[in-house]
Amino acid sequence: MQQSVADWLAAGAPGVRDAWLDPVDHLVAGMSATVSGGRTFTIRPCPRSATGPDLRALFIGARGRFGRIDRAWLRAHRRGVPRAATAPFEHPRDPELTEGERSLLGAMSRALSG
Repeated sequence: MQQSVADWLAAGAPGVRDAWLDPVDHLVAGMSATVSGGRTFTIRPCPRSATGPDLRALFIGARGRFGRIDRAWLRAHRRGVPRAATAPFEHPRDPELTEGERSLLGAMSRALSG
């Protein structure tokens, strides 16, 4: 079964280079999405630092919790070209959520659905 790009991104883009090797280089340069309540928005392709709050984080790896990606502009790099690396990330990649984080995610989900 073939997976759509939207489903692949919702699953956290398995198989891509570790984002912690270069936190400035984002996989998704821009996107259009629909939140659970039906509203749509577009982030035009641009550097991540130029977009304000990182709304991409509501969709990439969230498995559809807050809505769906309708269109995405992905960054690509030539194979075999060396890329910058930063110091290794030595912390848990997927730590347990705190009660406060669970509460915040629930509030965000309710606000976006309403």
